[in-house]
Amino acid sequence: MVRKQGIQVVEASRLLGVSKVSIHAWLNLFDKGGPAALKVRTSPGRERKLTQNQEHRLFQTIRKKTPESFGFTSMLWTREIVGKVVKKLFGVSFALQTISRILARLSITFQKPIRRAYQCDPKAIKKWQYETLPEIEAQASAARASLFYGDERTVRADQLSGKTWAPCGNTPVVKTTGTRYSINVVSAISKRADLRFALFEGKMTGERFCSFLGRLMKGRHRPVYLILDNSRVHKSKAVSEYVASYKGKIKIFFSQVIRHISTQTSVFGQI
Repeated sequence: MVRKQGIQVVEASRLLGVSKVSIHAWLNLFDKGGPAALKVRTSPGRERKLTQNQEHRLFQTIRKKTPESFGFTSMLWTREIVGKVVKKLFGVSFALQTISRILARLSITFQKPIRRAYQCDPKAIKKWQYETLPEIEAQASAARASLFYGDERTVRADQLSGKTWAPCGNTPVVKTTGTRYSINVVSAISKRADLRFALFEGKMTGERFCSFLGRLMKGRHRPVYLILDNSRVHKSKAVSEYVASYKGKIKIFFSQVIRHISTQTSVFGQI
C-alpha cells in the first residue's frame, strides 16, 4: 500500500491496526528482499527433552497402566505422578506446567473415570450382548412375552445424578436436603420403558422379591420374561416356588455378566 499505492505510513498503520514502527520495519525488509523477505519465520524453540518414541511410550503407559504399577498407592494419574514416572523411565525432570503441555500434545485430558468391577470379563459380556441376549429376545418374541430387566438399588437423598450446563468457571449449585437418608428400591424395566418398582427398607429377601413379582404380573395377560443377576435372593427356594406357581407365565433368566457390566449403574441403566 505504501510503495505501490502511495498511502502514508500513518494511514497504513491505522488500516492494518499495527504500529508505525512495524510498518517501517516491514518496508525495510521489503526494500531489501522483496515479498519473500516478509514471510513469517517461526523460531524452532528449544529441543524437546523427550523424543517422539519416548512420548509414545509415555502415552501407552498412561493408557494401559495405573500408578500402582510404579509403586504408587493411587489408581489415578496426576501431573505430579506423571512427572515422577517420566523421571523414573527417562531420567528427565519437568515442571508441572511442562507436564501439562506434554499431556495436551499427546491428547491426554483430565477426565472423570468410569468405575468397572475387576471381575468384568469382556469376552463374557460380548457373548452375552451378541449371542445370549438375542436368543432370549427371540424366545420372548415367539412367546409374545414382555421382556424385563430387574435389579435392586439403594437411592440416597443427597445423590446427584447426571450433568447440567453452566457458564464456564461458574460451578452450578443444586439445593438439596442436608439430611442424609436412603431407601432401597427393586424395579424392572423393559426397552419400551414399561417400569414397575417397589420401595423397601432393610435387606432384600425372597419373600419381598416374590411380592414384587406379584406386582409385576398384576393386570398382565402375556407372559413375562425377566432377566436378573445371580443374586442368592433371585435363586432362593421361595422365589423358585413362586415362579413355578405361575405355570410358565414367568420365566427368569440369569446372567453372570450383568452385575459386572458397571459398578455405578443398575442393569437397566445399560438399556
